[in-house]
Amino acid sequence: MREIRLTKILRIGGLIVLFGLIIGFTYFKTRDLLFGLRLEVTGIVDKANYPEGVLEIIGKARKAEDLTINGDKIFVDQEGKFRDWRILSPGYNMVTIKTTDRFGKERTKNFEVTFNK
Repeated sequence: MREIRLTKILRIGGLIVLFGLIIGFTYFKTRDLLFGLRLEVTGIVDKANYPEGVLEIIGKARKAEDLTINGDKIFVDQEGKFRDWRILSPGYNMVTIKTTDRFGKERTKNFEVTFNK
């Protein structure tokens, strides 16, 4: 009688562990689809005034397949880091950074900046 309970407990425990591993593996493989890509941009601040006409944009776009700044493709390394320089026109400027991941999801950040000579 005791042996039957022990084997039953071991079977149920083994099935629970197996299903836990399957769920964990599925989450690990689909987390990019669930959470999408991340876009972190430094070197530019929205609604800021810049005294110089050249703006250095640095950032990290994790899981990005394609990155554009104002429609120009920008190189992204394996870690997702990118760096680009933009020449500002006198007055109001709009900088649009757009990323796309391998699933077709997009993330866009717009920055409105002004250049005062």
